[in-house]
Amino acid sequence: MSNPTFIGLINNTALLLALGVMYGYLQNRKETLGWKLLSGTVLGLISIGLMMNPWQLGPGVFFDTRTILMSVGGLFLGITSMLPAMSLGSLYRLYVGGEGALTGVLWILGSGSLGLIWAKLRKDPTYQFSTSEFYLFGAGVHILMLMLMLTMPNNMGIPIIQRISLPVMLIFPLGTVLLAKLLANQELQQHNRTILDASERKYRELVNNSQAIILRFDLEGRITFFNEYAQKFFGYREDEIIGQKLTDTIIPAEKPVQHDFETMLAQLRQNPGSQTTHENDNICRDARRVTILWKNSPVMESVCETRGFQSVGHDVTEQRKVEASLQAAEQQFRQLIDVSPIPLAILQNNQTMVYLNRRFTEVFGYTLEDLPTVEAWWNKVYPEQSYRQEIRQKWIEAATKTIIHGAEFAPQEAQVTCKNGTVLDVIASLAAIGNQEIVVLTDMSRERQLDRLKSEFIATAAHELNTPLCSVMGFSELLLNDDDLDRASQKEYLAIVLDKTEALERIIDDLLELSRAGDTQNVSIEKQTCDLHELIDNALNSYRKEHAGRRFDLNWPDPGPAPFPFDRFKIGQVFENLLSNAIKFSLANTPVEISVTNTNREVRVSVSDRGCGMTAEQTAKVFERFYRVDMSDTAIPGLGLGLSIVKGIIEAHDGTIDIDSSQGLGTTVSFTLPHL
Repeated sequence: MSNPTFIGLINNTALLLALGVMYGYLQNRKETLGWKLLSGTVLGLISIGLMMNPWQLGPGVFFDTRTILMSVGGLFLGITSMLPAMSLGSLYRLYVGGEGALTGVLWILGSGSLGLIWAKLRKDPTYQFSTSEFYLFGAGVHILMLMLMLTMPNNMGIPIIQRISLPVMLIFPLGTVLLAKLLANQELQQHNRTILDASERKYRELVNNSQAIILRFDLEGRITFFNEYAQKFFGYREDEIIGQKLTDTIIPAEKPVQHDFETMLAQLRQNPGSQTTHENDNICRDARRVTILWKNSPVMESVCETRGFQSVGHDVTEQRKVEASLQAAEQQFRQLIDVSPIPLAILQNNQTMVYLNRRFTEVFGYTLEDLPTVEAWWNKVYPEQSYRQEIRQKWIEAATKTIIHGAEFAPQEAQVTCKNGTVLDVIASLAAIGNQEIVVLTDMSRERQLDRLKSEFIATAAHELNTPLCSVMGFSELLLNDDDLDRASQKEYLAIVLDKTEALERIIDDLLELSRAGDTQNVSIEKQTCDLHELIDNALNSYRKEHAGRRFDLNWPDPGPAPFPFDRFKIGQVFENLLSNAIKFSLANTPVEISVTNTNREVRVSVSDRGCGMTAEQTAKVFERFYRVDMSDTAIPGLGLGLSIVKGIIEAHDGTIDIDSSQGLGTTVSFTLPHL
């Protein structure tokens, strides 16, 4: 091994790298067939240049870096470019001739083919190959080169291999790495330029074809870019808008709007790295006002320097109008629900209570804080577990059919426990609107109570009418069929018939008063100036004669009011009804007490007994139609209309009536009549 060997190979490698640099800069990476053939031709000419400056071992035997060039060319250029390159190199080597001509041609063909095969097997872009892979590739190529030395004639191969193997394996793989990295860097730069060009092209297409307003402005608020959609939207040409201030073009002249923009611009200057979103009114060239939602981001000159800002805007004018209309409609809807006389609740996904109207709270006592969820509703208003499960199952089945399948909701009836403990009969209906449900709860307690009272009334009325009617029919039949009756018996029977007929008349009168008893507008009264003291005295005298064993105590400490207007017949009916009840519901040996007090504006009359009295629950219902405290077969006869009629008469006189009763202690009924 001699220094000239190393020096020659190094010089040829340097020449290769110099030519490679020139080739890399001249290469344009066009993918046309003509350019590929041209690239291969240039590569072939470079290989000729290398062979023209070799390291000469002997006549016809010389060494150069054509194997590096061809192998790296195979890696990077492909077979279309390599065919002319290998052809030109091979023809020139044959032209030079000498004992190593065949081996030289085989070097060109072998190294180029190995580069093509390596690239084909790897499939990855060559600029992604690592340095170690390039070195391994170079070592493989030049091992093949040394093996091809065996094709030299006259057994020249082995001595030559022994002489050049060390410098070749030291220099040529490194040369392969250097040339490959050079071309890889060129290819990577071309790849990056291609990506950048594609990105810029897509960006331009996106900006110009976007259905969004895209503009840029500098730190002073002057417009530096206005995309095509922005030009079309605002009505400005590019040459009219570029360089103009935002406040002189698309931002209205009103101080509040301009002040908002100036404030935003100041904030962007203070925090240039931040992205902000704001919404404001803008104005088009034709004076049309629009509402735009802007998103602002900085345009950087360098890492630390802001050149301006880019704003992307979307027209939300119609959206804001629709939202305002929806808000107004929702407000009206809420107001309508809130003033509704029917309890209403709005649910979310049949799980969350969203809204309870005022009437709901008035009827049931619960607020939204009490019932945040439907689950809370089930637990609070249906405290009894088995009943809760029954009602809940029915509700879920009916609600599911309506919410999911759109079927008509089947109204659900249940007994609801209010916050104060009272129980109401309720009919619930549901309507689904999107993901919300409106529940309508109709209080049917009064109707159900009336239904029950009417049913009881029918049974009571039938019994009350049947008893005197049977007596009338029986004694009338005796009078007709028995001719032997004496005059005294006849009079006795007729008196009974008359008494029972009067009882029937009283029942019928009660029924006639029924339609007017609960409505003071329909109670007909005829006021005349009458003496209340005289009316009460006459009634008491009549009852004292009829009930001789009963004591009636009148407590009237002052002379009483002077005669004043009232309906004498109706108030007499009231007083007699109260006396009759006091007698019927107390023992015969207990007194009935009547007290009268007088003020400047009204007179108050109270009738008290010491009878069985009533519970608080019974007391609360005594003024209802058809209500009777005792519904048993042994109960005192009556239709349960007396106090209801009395209440209607008193209220028609603009008076008041109340009752105070304790079970086992007696009852006091009081009414007032205004005398002014």
